[in-house]
Amino acid sequence: MCFTDFNGNAHLVAALRTLAVSVDLMPISKQSMYRALAILPAGVAAPMSFLSKLWAVEVKEGVTPEQSSLETALSLQQHGLADVEGAETDRPVLKLHDLHACFLSKWNAGQLERMHEKLLVKYRQAAPFTPPDQAY
Repeated sequence: MCFTDFNGNAHLVAALRTLAVSVDLMPISKQSMYRALAILPAGVAAPMSFLSKLWAVEVKEGVTPEQSSLETALSLQQHGLADVEGAETDRPVLKLHDLHACFLSKWNAGQLERMHEKLLVKYRQAAPFTPPDQAY
């Protein structure tokens, strides 16, 4: 269910406003990271390795990009904007509720294609294409 018509749906408008307030309370850098999650379908489990590429996490001494991504994901969870499963394990994932995915798709209307293209560029830079006649 996504929000196509707000007429008579006061509870949906209230939910969107609540999400908007949660987003506004975050630092701008975290807002942009949350916005980037718009490319995720609802309920899809995004591993920290994927999020570190999506968010272009900088490598810090003694901290892996995945650990930095987990910190950000847990911060989003604290704001009620995402769910983190398996945070205590070596394979934590972030999931978006249907409501969050819908909010993000509306917030980023018209930008999703560009967002996907930016992510593909990041993956290509990390692992350039190897022609078939060369060793992998």
